[in-house]
Amino acid sequence: VDPANNRVLVAHGTSVVALDISTKAVTGALAPGLVLHDPLPVNGGAEVLVTNGGTAEAVFFNAKTWAVVAKVKTGVGPDAAAFDAHSGLVLVMNHRGGDITLIDPKAHAAVGSIVVGGDLEAAAVDGSGRAFVNVENKNEIVVLDIAERAVVKHYPLAGCDGPTGLAFDAAD
Repeated sequence: VDPANNRVLVAHGTSVVALDISTKAVTGALAPGLVLHDPLPVNGGAEVLVTNGGTAEAVFFNAKTWAVVAKVKTGVGPDAAAFDAHSGLVLVMNHRGGDITLIDPKAHAAVGSIVVGGDLEAAAVDGSGRAFVNVENKNEIVVLDIAERAVVKHYPLAGCDGPTGLAFDAAD
């Protein structure tokens, strides 16, 4: 969801589609690329970061014109992305690389990484400097300390085969 621009953004393989929440109008073929994932509004909604698995990059687009603003190299197979307001960083889960690229969205620069191991999928942040990432091929959730750039806990997901979605419920 892109609240600053009142729309929902969906990556659709080789482009991004925008759905205007008020009018329900759909605009397609935005942000062209290869193996696109997780359009993420950043910088107060002025830009949208989209992970591009075909080029191993996080690409920043102007949220109004969809012109490319910057490209940042990531690890192998960038997939989901999450913004951590506590650190001000974007976390890009590198699915095939097994690591997370940390990106400063204001500087359009990679500023570090966290090695996790496995096939990384989605992430959720808690607003206090922790992130939770599902590791698809290990059927587990890992907990990260973003400031320390370290894995601090593993939670096995017994009976789960290939977890791919994740959300954080702050109230519970």
